[in-house]
Formats: sequence, C-alpha cells, structure tokens
Amino acid sequence: MIDDFQVPYDNGFRWDKYDDEREICLRYIDGIFEAQSIYCPAYPAYKEGHKVALGYCVIATSKELQKVLNKIELLKSVEASTTRFGDGQKDDMPSAANEFRFGV
Repeated sequence: MIDDFQVPYDNGFRWDKYDDEREICLRYIDGIFEAQSIYCPAYPAYKEGHKVALGYCVIATSKELQKVLNKIELLKSVEASTTRFGDGQKDDMPSAANEFRFGV
C-alpha cells in the first residue's frame, strides 16, 4: 500500500509531492507494476467524512492477491498510464523505476 497517493480520477483526494518534479502518483511508479495490479478507492473523496481525504493505492503483488482485491467493492483497478487530467499522456516526470526498486 502507498499512502498519500494521487487518485487519478478524483482530485478530491489529496496526495504528497517530494518536490516540483516528483509526486506520489501513477506516473512516478510507472513501469514497476503491471497496470492491472494497482488499485485505488472506488468511492469519491467526499465519502471519507474528513475535511481532508488522503489518497492511497494498494498494489497486488501476485495474481492470487489480484483476485482478492477484485472482490473488494471499495477498490478499483486503475491503468498505470492514466494521468489526473484523463488524457492518457505521459509527461517527463522521473519514474521511480529509475531511482529505486520496491521490496529491495
């Protein structure tokens, strides 16, 4: 799970930035995980019931875990190439794949 993560289809969720070039979002982890293995909230941010809703993602590290996450109605699978603007275009943001590897 990655907390404070940008939910690409709901800007009501807040997320963190490292600096002006790197933020915790799909573009930053692009190329590390298969698109179908990344899940974000399937509900709108206002349903959090807090003044500030923080985004998150859950990453399935196996096909078995994907099957489990697919059954959770509060999550939905997202496509790794999605941007917050919904245009499907990638920008020049550095990818985490170039800087570090999860689980190492």
